Amino acid sequence: MENLIIEYLLGRKSAIKETVIHPIITISRSHGCNSNLLTNMLIENLNESKKDKGPHPWSFVSKEIIEHSAKALKIKPTKVLEIAKPSNMNIIEDVVSAFSNDICTVKTKNTIKNVVKSFAEKGNLIIVGRASWTILQEHPNAIHIKLMAPKDWRIKNIAKKHEISLEKAKERVELTDAKRNDFNAYFSRTKSDEHVFDLTFNCMKLPNEVIVSTILHLMKFKKML
Repeated sequence: MENLIIEYLLGRKSAIKETVIHPIITISRSHGCNSNLLTNMLIENLNESKKDKGPHPWSFVSKEIIEHSAKALKIKPTKVLEIAKPSNMNIIEDVVSAFSNDICTVKTKNTIKNVVKSFAEKGNLIIVGRASWTILQEHPNAIHIKLMAPKDWRIKNIAKKHEISLEKAKERVELTDAKRNDFNAYFSRTKSDEHVFDLTFNCMKLPNEVIVSTILHLMKFKKML
């Protein structure tokens, strides 16, 4: 009997050792910071520097999170974003949702969380936006990045990129910032959740090459590569 217990414990210990939590990166960004170019540069560098092949090459997701959530809820992606607002949350709905199959903010919130966590479980993944930084703040093998820049700089960047006037660019930046702030607030536990970020970069002052190099350096320091 004693030998059986020892074998069981050794087996459990071996199973725990074999469990590998592959790394992830989350990127939160202000509108006008070129996160797409930076993300692609980061992925290219990560795949070149990988010592092992891991489960799969590094990649990224963003809009896929809303698309998968909408599919699970059987509603349109635009409807998911309409529901996912902090102003829609209330205690009564929380209680009612426990006894109902209707689409509500609580169900939407939990669905998005589950989709984000499901993507994160695969590892070797960069998740851009979608409040991933706060949803995954307790992930044991993650780096959370924030990209920011002065508003005027971002407005000029958007105007140049989309070949529109500064006035229209200003409207776009303010509207997108407000939507992203609402979405983050929908999931954020407290106003001090921003302590989650490992690194915050000013995109006006730092080129993408420097940002990517710094992220890789931190990942090596944390033995994520």
